[in-house]
Amino acid sequence: MKNIISLALVLLLVCSSASQYIGASIVGPLSKSAFACLRNQGGVNFVIIRIYKVSGTPGIDPNAAQTLTNANANFRPYGYMEICRGMDPVSQVTTMINGLPTLSNTVFIKVQPNTTPGCSWDGYTLADNCAFLTLAVQTLNTLNPVGYYGAGVFSTAKIWAKYFDISCDIRSLTMYIWYAIYDVNGLVDSTNQLGDFIPFGGWAMGSFKQLGSSTRVPLCGNPNWHALINYVTEGV
Repeated sequence: MKNIISLALVLLLVCSSASQYIGASIVGPLSKSAFACLRNQGGVNFVIIRIYKVSGTPGIDPNAAQTLTNANANFRPYGYMEICRGMDPVSQVTTMINGLPTLSNTVFIKVQPNTTPGCSWDGYTLADNCAFLTLAVQTLNTLNPVGYYGAGVFSTAKIWAKYFDISCDIRSLTMYIWYAIYDVNGLVDSTNQLGDFIPFGGWAMGSFKQLGSSTRVPLCGNPNWHALINYVTEGV
């Protein structure tokens, strides 16, 4: 049987006044050689790794620790967290940080519709959702190690309007906002620009933008490694 690696790969473009960089968001496992391939053949300059999941039993992604370790040979990894709304935010963030190798970079908390039983953002007041996320971000900023760049959030203007009061402003607590724009069919817009960012949560401009719909392709020419490819742009 082929060894199919469960890898969700999101390409990102880092834009500055002088340079552009490609990054990838990953759900592991992924080996050191695969990370080297992404760096040397795939032109990837940074990675964002899922470190906490809500599917099945919420908790640390079982592949996260090894995937983070493997990534460190070629990257200084970011991470992202699929937080469960129905569980204590402090406990979840504490479990994630204390149960993994040192992660001295931004961790994104994903705010999006969630169908996992007990983890949906529905059924709470907008103010309570804001308080929950604020506490999660504050805990993340307190517990993550020296060298940490600050928390990030993944969401969209429409999702934010559904789950949060317009006054819910956590920009001062976060470093980056990672967003997406969806078309009328629910597909991710593929325009490679940040000019379509709709302000929400206190953010006036986007930092990361997810682009394009997922496509399963072989990774770095190896037919036994498969990736879900999206495109994301980052502007700083």
